[in-house]
Amino acid sequence: SAREIRRVPDPLFTTVPAEDTLYTFQQDQSYGRNTYAQRFTSAPDHLVVRIRNTSTVTVALIPLVQPGGFVSACVLVPVGRDLLFYGVSYIRTSMPLGDKRARQDSLSNRLVAMADWLRALLA
Repeated sequence: SAREIRRVPDPLFTTVPAEDTLYTFQQDQSYGRNTYAQRFTSAPDHLVVRIRNTSTVTVALIPLVQPGGFVSACVLVPVGRDLLFYGVSYIRTSMPLGDKRARQDSLSNRLVAMADWLRALLA
């Protein structure tokens, strides 16, 4: 549920569903406490994961990003015994981001963390 916050294990499937949505809660140093909807869409040759915020992202109590304005998208493509990972993230806001480089690094770090999680899971 998008409103209930509780730790749950990663889901396991015997077959990959065509579509699924999971809601996650994340607390981090850059953007505080936020909820996200993770939409998974599978096809025979790839998997797409689209993550968007469902809560308002605030920095220092200032609303920075409205729901749906913080998005990451990843495409996973099996290639032989390997897995190709492609990801992109963006923030849509009407306010200046302050330290632009730090915010860009934070977005990149999120994608690297996802790729590292997959690498560890598949090792």
